[in-house]
Amino acid sequence: MKNVLLLKKKTAPRPVALSYGQITCRTKDRWFVLADDGRVIGVQKADGCLLTPEIHDRVLLAEGEGDDGFILNVLVKNGGHSAVVIPGAGVITTVAGDLSLQADTIAVSAKERASFTAPEVSFAGVTARVSFLAFSFLSETLEVQIRKAATVIDSLDTVCGRLTERLKTSFRWIENLEQTKAGRISTIVKERFAVRARHASLLAEEEVKIDGKKIHLG
Repeated sequence: MKNVLLLKKKTAPRPVALSYGQITCRTKDRWFVLADDGRVIGVQKADGCLLTPEIHDRVLLAEGEGDDGFILNVLVKNGGHSAVVIPGAGVITTVAGDLSLQADTIAVSAKERASFTAPEVSFAGVTARVSFLAFSFLSETLEVQIRKAATVIDSLDTVCGRLTERLKTSFRWIENLEQTKAGRISTIVKERFAVRARHASLLAEEEVKIDGKKIHLG
């Protein structure tokens, strides 16, 4: 036999061992765990372990060959801070009863209804777009502060018990008709009151009064 090949027998891989431990410290992406048998093991977090391990948390470990070790699950949390990290998606954080959701884009979709209920609700952002086929707004009080607004409405009906407006300058362009029906109208002008029209009519059923230091007709 001229050609003899010696085959090296492959050793069987070390079986994965499960153990318990407590987090002692961590670096950016590595945790150091004090195992129940007294060893300090450096491991990484498995992607399936969504809850982020923190110092003094009790965890479940899976150990393989060499440095191949993972935290599979957080068994007991220490403290009130918890963070669920979804790889490539976002972070859900809870601190003393407060829940925070962080992600690049968040979409909420419901087939029938989505509702938010709280004593206080706040929305903050740079731009906002709201689109509804039908919109109903109910409020006991309303305060609006707007620097600049543009409104386009096809038809508007307003029922108001009292309306008070304070304006520096007001301009209105009415293409067709403006009609006012009132019980009484009082207009107070500090300087000049001018009315210009192609045709003008002033009708009164009982009395018309014009009073001034000078009156020019014609």
